[in-house]
Amino acid sequence: MNLKTTIEKDLGITGTDGIEFLDKFLVHFNISHQKDREWQTYFDSEGLILFFDWRWLFNGFRKDKTKYYDLTLEHLVKVIELGYWIDMEEQKE
Repeated sequence: MNLKTTIEKDLGITGTDGIEFLDKFLVHFNISHQKDREWQTYFDSEGLILFFDWRWLFNGFRKDKTKYYDLTLEHLVKVIELGYWIDMEEQKE
């Protein structure tokens, strides 16, 4: 592992497991963040959830248009250093 290691693609933490990981990370390191924050931009949905996602049906079988960002160890280290959550990928755009 190195700073460029991604939580989802490299470590395989995705979907609700990813959101649970982030919740525990934020509590463990006492990171200030928006309490009603949506974390879905960092984690794709898990395998079979597609069959239960009605939005998929109503979108005419089109792939979800949500833009996802790679959450890296570097990002998490930066958040720990700052003590509050930042969206590094969105700042680059």
